[in-house]
Amino acid sequence: MKRLVKLLIVAAFFNALSWIILIPVWQYPDEQAHFAQVQDVSEIGKVPPASLDTSYEIALSEEILGTSRDSFGNNKYTYHPEYKIDYSQNDSGIREKEILQLSKPSRTELVKREATLNPPLYYILGASIYKLFDDESLITRVYAVRVLSTAIFVTTIYISSEIGKVPPASLDTSYEIALSEEILGTSRDSFGNNKYTYHPEYKIDYSQNDSGIREKEILQLSKPSRTELVKREATLNPPLYYILGASIYKLFDDESLITRVYAVRVLSTAIFVTTIYISFLIGKLIFAKSQFLPLILASLVAFKPMLVFSSTGVLPDTLTNLLFSLIIYLGLRVIRDGFLPKTLVCSALVVFIGILTRQQFSISILIIFLALSIRLIIHPKYIKQIAVLIFTTMLVYYLLSLNTSVPILTNLRFQEDPLSTIKMINISSFIQFASGTLRHTISEVLPWYWGVYRWLSFTLPSTYYQIINRLILISFVGLFIKLILIIKNKNFTKDDFVVAFLITSSTIYFLVITLWDYIFSLKSGFSFGIQGRYFFPLVVAHLAILLTGLVQIFKLFFKNYASYLVLLLVPLMIIFNDLSLFHVSSSYYDATNFKTFVLQASQYKPLFFKGYIILIIPAIAITLQMAFIVSLVRYSKSINESN
Repeated sequence: MKRLVKLLIVAAFFNALSWIILIPVWQYPDEQAHFAQVQDVSEIGKVPPASLDTSYEIALSEEILGTSRDSFGNNKYTYHPEYKIDYSQNDSGIREKEILQLSKPSRTELVKREATLNPPLYYILGASIYKLFDDESLITRVYAVRVLSTAIFVTTIYISSEIGKVPPASLDTSYEIALSEEILGTSRDSFGNNKYTYHPEYKIDYSQNDSGIREKEILQLSKPSRTELVKREATLNPPLYYILGASIYKLFDDESLITRVYAVRVLSTAIFVTTIYISFLIGKLIFAKSQFLPLILASLVAFKPMLVFSSTGVLPDTLTNLLFSLIIYLGLRVIRDGFLPKTLVCSALVVFIGILTRQQFSISILIIFLALSIRLIIHPKYIKQIAVLIFTTMLVYYLLSLNTSVPILTNLRFQEDPLSTIKMINISSFIQFASGTLRHTISEVLPWYWGVYRWLSFTLPSTYYQIINRLILISFVGLFIKLILIIKNKNFTKDDFVVAFLITSSTIYFLVITLWDYIFSLKSGFSFGIQGRYFFPLVVAHLAILLTGLVQIFKLFFKNYASYLVLLLVPLMIIFNDLSLFHVSSSYYDATNFKTFVLQASQYKPLFFKGYIILIIPAIAITLQMAFIVSLVRYSKSINESN
């Protein structure tokens, strides 16, 4: 078992690394905006209190790479899945030299506002990696920060004790980032669209070698371009992920923007790999009687392509998903083991850390209370103590959330009086809104949950979604049958309470997000626009529910072959992952010729990700995937024989 888990982790790491390498600069969700905040923390020490916050270096790279956005927030990729930049005939992009030759002053020459305004922890860590590559190009710095995501276990010692502040100003994104966005086609307009938005056919122009046409512009940007704020685009999320990212950024401070980005990407990957292991531990609590299903669950998490994509870029989603997974794990421990002080203290700590990562992490408090409530149903003797705990927690949280200027506690503060917000809610209009949201979720958000790329412009062939939808439907039938059997036998076991906890937690999360969107629409006149990845914090619970329903069907109708059908889910998910990576990378590069593909994929990448390493790492990933499948089959056979 331990050997298989280790093999899974290694295979998942190389799979994630394959995504990192093949996804071009600024192609993760709002990556240039998050990197702009990393750059601001590293170069200036904070997001500047002005109207501009994005450097010329980043802006130029966005323009070169087709990610510069128009006033609608769209770039050349938005709504244009067919778009590709022009590629050269070698491994250097047509305009790659422009990025590579950007001087350091271009990093602080701010030309637009695009940097994020999230809390600083991740950005401080990213800035540490960034500083290590201070003399390198933008591309090298970007990839260095991407690499930070993978190296989180080694780099946690670099976490800064001083939290950088995101200023309440109009500019927060450096010239360096703004230029790179302009070069890479991800610079957004006033509507939030760039060249990729609504343009799946869009591609940046490529050179005939491994250096992009304007890559030198990015690489030669000077350090002042990192603090020269030119626009407002930085996120305003809580600080934890950004402090981690800034620490890694600082390690590559002398490298280019591109290297710094990739260093932080690696940090995200390391966090994601940790999530995979936590999903295995969760599987052991959900499927306590099975030696096999926990590995299946962890495998589904490890190779779900959209999850890999959203967990390996420069964005705090990966840390949010990890912390929510820990909440699910701790909630299950409460249900299984009871009110252990250690579990409750760990839950409070994770909630606190989570609120410093993402604003919506307050939902986790409801999930913990749900676990406590279920435990009370099983063993009601502690009801008075839990009632006091719930009341005290709500009171303390409310008091901390209002009228405090303490830096850390500002992340716990309600943005406005919650009572006045509640008064805005009309039950009938909310039900109508929720019904529309449910229809929208089924028709658009669900497919996006399984895969939407290139700034929401590129989806996979419809056959993939059709297969997934049928598996989901089969799973729902299995869950319904399971419910009927429970009612018929009048026997609600602890395992059944666990499944109920997962389903109810997922429902609570969906309803809270829907309620937030409803309130947002009342204030702004339009919906915020919920994406599939917004539900990834509970992805382990979702996949566990899916697996539970499928196992029920397999055991009921395919008794002798149930274990083989369950096992088949893993290679199917791995194939889905590999094909997704192929489709997505092919949308950026010419995949009809190996040499051309390598040359184009090498452009606007750090030096260590140029050339045939582009193919070697995915080849290693596929080899490890095959080795894992073979080992999993052998392990399954050994379990069946022992039974």
